Amino acid sequence: MKGIIKVSAVIAAAVLCVSAAQAMTVGLTAASWPIGDANSLGLAQGDLVELGITSHTAAQIDSAFTGGGASAVQALFTIWATDTIGDGTGADSSIAATIVSPGAGFFGAQAYMLVFNQSSVGGNVGVFAGTPFNGQTSANADSWLYPLSDSAGAKQFDTGDVNANGVVLGSIGAINDGSSVFNGSPALLLATVPEPSSIALVVLGLLGGFGLIRRRR
Repeated sequence: MKGIIKVSAVIAAAVLCVSAAQAMTVGLTAASWPIGDANSLGLAQGDLVELGITSHTAAQIDSAFTGGGASAVQALFTIWATDTIGDGTGADSSIAATIVSPGAGFFGAQAYMLVFNQSSVGGNVGVFAGTPFNGQTSANADSWLYPLSDSAGAKQFDTGDVNANGVVLGSIGAINDGSSVFNGSPALLLATVPEPSSIALVVLGLLGGFGLIRRRR
């Protein structure tokens, strides 16, 4: 009986090892280009970072943000993995993480990074994707494509790979925060949900313009 138990334990351990090996690996780094909020302040350690995919356009994502905020944006994505600001660096605005998770449904797809200025979905949000940067077109991390299989080599996604074409929601600017170790550094910045009063003013302006056109007719 003891022999059977030992054999069963060995088989179980082998299955676990195989299962652990069958997972996609992505390195995510934001250090040379840190991440700040919409006011150019450094993001706090523990703020939420997600990697996912989407079939929606930038215009649709922007519309969702304007109409429903960060949660409406996140609903347009299928999330592969989550992490937090400060992982691997112990500093605000940055991350240096190795993320390992099964990749079925994500293999070879364009990766998007969602960043929130709090520890859960909500508040301000930025959506970024790596793009061919500074003329680089080689098969490196610049395209931010997930590995082709769980057994494929790890991919490296770096915020330095993001240029203006890779900013889906947010902007490129600089950290302006004397309390941040990245003060003055070029950075990816989150977007701010328009205030309800601002939205109302836009709507009223459009309605007013429409009324003026009708009166002129």
